[in-house]
Amino acid sequence: IENSLSSSGRGSQYIAITGYDARYLFHKRIIKDLNTSESWSCSDSAERCMRLLVQSQCGTSAEEKRRLPIANIIPDSGIGTTYLVNEAYSNLYDVLVTIATQAMIGWRVSFSGSLSLEIFAGTDRTGYVRFDASMQTLDSGTFTDSNEEFTNAVYIGGKGNGSDRDIYEGE
Repeated sequence: IENSLSSSGRGSQYIAITGYDARYLFHKRIIKDLNTSESWSCSDSAERCMRLLVQSQCGTSAEEKRRLPIANIIPDSGIGTTYLVNEAYSNLYDVLVTIATQAMIGWRVSFSGSLSLEIFAGTDRTGYVRFDASMQTLDSGTFTDSNEEFTNAVYIGGKGNGSDRDIYEGE
């Protein structure tokens, strides 16, 4: 959150707020199957397993007291590898985190009149990320360690090849 003017009259500053996101509402939910079997199981894409698990434990097919206003309005894209879930009396949040982590997908819960479970595949940005305060990709940083004390020599090569090349050696 950015305040344009603080109570002391100072200029713009950032306030860090910590807490739980909407996914945490699944943390207090224990997985149980109301049918004849004791465990809940599914074998499908990781996304489909997550959606079916949330729907069965919190949606219209769950016991009335366990229902949450869940609407899976975002289309099921079959994201993630084939996954097998077989859980009984496990923490719903922990199982969802495990599925997402092992399938390397992301998930979030948004609220717009009802809860919506969104599942997405990330984009590999390896090699494209640059953290720089001037580019506003780094808000703040803390210096923790340096190898400066181990620096003891420098080599600078100029134009040319082989013996025609000027090389400067120094400390």
